[in-house]
Amino acid sequence: MADIPALVRLGSAFLRESPYGDLIPDDPAHLSALFARLIEHGDAALLVAQDDAGSVLGMIGLVIEPHVLSGARTCGELFWYVEAAARGTGAGLSLLDAAEEWAADNGADLLLMAAPNARVGALYERHGYAAVETMYGKRVIRES
Repeated sequence: MADIPALVRLGSAFLRESPYGDLIPDDPAHLSALFARLIEHGDAALLVAQDDAGSVLGMIGLVIEPHVLSGARTCGELFWYVEAAARGTGAGLSLLDAAEEWAADNGADLLLMAAPNARVGALYERHGYAAVETMYGKRVIRES
């Protein structure tokens, strides 16, 4: 729980750097509440990567639910983000490894990870993942 302010900072950075920044507003209060729920919920996790001094470098959020098509326990990534300065240091891969371990330890049959670009998709393929779907987004709010 003590890491939540640092995680909110990372969540806001992720939003600004991703295509989501053009589609949805930044809401630090929502992020803070979400992170607390992930920490407290039995079928969810919020894993962090830290440097030697204990500063938060990255995070991954996970939730296990029955798959819509089969009911299989499926662990889905909600977000995976490592601050720019820590990319390439192993922090991201340590989070991926920890996510796989957490999913297996918590009875998941499948771990689904989002690939925001081809580079991340290639990383997944190198680690034994197979492409399943591509997701697109569009704002559908009616302007008054």
